Amino acid sequence: MEARCRLSCACCGGAVEAGELSWPGGPAGSPKWSHLACAEAAGLTARRPPCKHFARGRCQFAETCFFVHSVAEGPDGAASVPPPPPAPRAWGGRRKVVRKLSRASVLRRFLLDEFGAELLAAGSGVLDVAGGNGELSFELLNLNGVPATCVDPRPLQLKQFRRKWDLRLYWWNSIWRPWNGDAPADGEASRAPGHLQLLLDEELASWAAEAAARGRCGPGDPARLRQRLESAQRLCWTRQGLHEGGEAAEDEGGDSVLDAGRDRPPSFYPHHLQNLRPAGAPLPAAPPGDSAERPALPEGAAEDGSPEEATDSSPEKTRASAPVSAEEALEVARLLAGCSAVVGLHPDQAAGAIVEFAVGQGKPFAVVPCCVYSSAFPKRRLPDGTPVRTHGQLVEYLVSLAPGAQTQALDFEGKNVVVYWSPRQRQMPAVSSS
Repeated sequence: MEARCRLSCACCGGAVEAGELSWPGGPAGSPKWSHLACAEAAGLTARRPPCKHFARGRCQFAETCFFVHSVAEGPDGAASVPPPPPAPRAWGGRRKVVRKLSRASVLRRFLLDEFGAELLAAGSGVLDVAGGNGELSFELLNLNGVPATCVDPRPLQLKQFRRKWDLRLYWWNSIWRPWNGDAPADGEASRAPGHLQLLLDEELASWAAEAAARGRCGPGDPARLRQRLESAQRLCWTRQGLHEGGEAAEDEGGDSVLDAGRDRPPSFYPHHLQNLRPAGAPLPAAPPGDSAERPALPEGAAEDGSPEEATDSSPEKTRASAPVSAEEALEVARLLAGCSAVVGLHPDQAAGAIVEFAVGQGKPFAVVPCCVYSSAFPKRRLPDGTPVRTHGQLVEYLVSLAPGAQTQALDFEGKNVVVYWSPRQRQMPAVSSS
């Protein structure tokens, strides 16, 4: 193999220059590389090393892989394939460790293959709902030129992705070139994707569609949007999902919340979503005095205009939002209503909202559900009336919301079934593929 960068030879200690023929490994099973001549002299080239990715269960190079997809011959002379190594356990030994690297890249490649870059780049681009640190949005924007906005109360964490860009790691392996394109010019900086620190729900979706259609916001809309921004910024992540102040809110007794039309217990949803208005009901009145303030979007931009990367999303570290102007509120509405597609990678409580919003607006969607949150959504039922309690039932429930929706298993560990749909599939029967 040709060395792609300057290395130190594990045999002679000399330099292996970029472009020189090299061999993986060295004496005593060293993980380093050696000059090909040194490896031949040491007798290391009699058998190629095994492929670690194949041993884990998959190798993208398949039969073109340089490494061996089998282990040493057995006593009978036949080659055998090793079983996958046992996965370590976390959470006190109750759960297997799942490798989370590259999940966003796998979903991005699926989106490009299924929907195409031209469709994804239409309108205001892709909405990455509950996108967490913003990896999927970052890759869509920088690697594929697809505008993307991360809709998540948590601050973006782009440092590691910018480092990968600067080190040109996205183009290190030529097998990803069909999806990653060519490397940028030296010194070209990456761009930060858009970021809305909001929770996507029926109320926000309805307001965005109405405001974008009429081309203006109502008199109280900016103040209400500011309230939603402030409420979202007060949320913290816990093992039970997003909660206000980092703790699950206590049910203060009574069933007034459920009587108001909400089908989720207050312990699993933030305070500002506890009284969702019924479909078609008018938006609540804005608090007195708020509509007269000079608005602006929430603080969180660096001096160069790029979103600031906070390192702590606790309520104490999150700054209050500034007022929001009517122009900025309308811009948010148009961004949401004009998106090309809605996606969610392990979006937790937002999985159902993604599907409902996308189908209601006639937008393609792709969601990879994870946790079921059956206690948070006790009224979810399958078409036959079965309550949604398991991951498989959640997938079936999401498919039932979108006639013609399909499913496919993606190539990463853990919960990897994607439910996807586009308006052209509306008349197609649901299909499951693996």
